[in-house]
Amino acid sequence: MMTIGINYVFKVISLQGIKIKLQIWDTAGQDKYKTITQNYYRNSQGVLIVFSIDSRDSFYSVSSSHLIKETGYKTSPKQ
Repeated sequence: MMTIGINYVFKVISLQGIKIKLQIWDTAGQDKYKTITQNYYRNSQGVLIVFSIDSRDSFYSVSSSHLIKETGYKTSPKQ
């Protein structure tokens, strides 16, 4: 099922005694949502791009998508 717009969840986990706040954003991958979704991964410290394992078209769509290129420019390294 494709995401339309944005879905998100917040979760706090503890890793080796350190609390980490995760903000997981499921953004639409279609090009028509590009200007909206760019703002959600700006200054992120990690990005996970997924595809449907049972759809070859889904894989090719992700690999040729603007998302891979854009997230590399918009995310920031750990400071």
